[in-house]
Amino acid sequence: MHIGDIKGKILHNALEKSFKTYAMNTPKRFIAVELGSYCGYSGIIIGDTLRNNFSALGSNESSHHRAHLYSVEVDQMHAQRARKIVSLARLDDWITIIESFDCEDAIERIKELEHRNTSSDLSYIDFLFIDHDKDLYTSDLQLIEREGLLKKGSIVVADNVLWAYITNYTDYVQLKAKKGVVETKTVECPVEYSENEIGELGFERLKDGIEITTYLSNP
Repeated sequence: MHIGDIKGKILHNALEKSFKTYAMNTPKRFIAVELGSYCGYSGIIIGDTLRNNFSALGSNESSHHRAHLYSVEVDQMHAQRARKIVSLARLDDWITIIESFDCEDAIERIKELEHRNTSSDLSYIDFLFIDHDKDLYTSDLQLIEREGLLKKGSIVVADNVLWAYITNYTDYVQLKAKKGVVETKTVECPVEYSENEIGELGFERLKDGIEITTYLSNP
């Protein structure tokens, strides 16, 4: 779904929070994964935030080797468009767009690319943004958990949980919160670039929410 200025700021702040739990002196690089590239706007927000934070470290090694975003898109046309946007933003070193038909395939592709580019195995995902097929939010999160790719400190951000009524997802993470595995909150916000007609009085923004979940322990 569309990410604009309001949701973009929420996404940016959640990513900044993720940096606080990441040890900058660790040899592991910061890994962000996005499920659902669409036109690339949210990926640009994530990639630009990575560049701004890790370019400031002053490391002797290339700063883009310290952090990377893998953005997954099922639609070929959307993926091609996202790659063009990434290039225009000069974020090619920070973002890789992956065309993949499902999450399991995407994770295997990410593992292969990470090993090829860094000679290291993918240990876990620091930041996960979910904004793809609404019916797959819960099952894909569970798949990533089973793969052992979410650890203490990992942050997961899921868009459209109110507008699309993704109650199975919010119920799932809220149950984990009751067990003390995560802390989670729903941040209410509008569906950006969309309006709901209310007659002669004009228009109102459609209501939506973003679920932000922080892992307090390994799932």
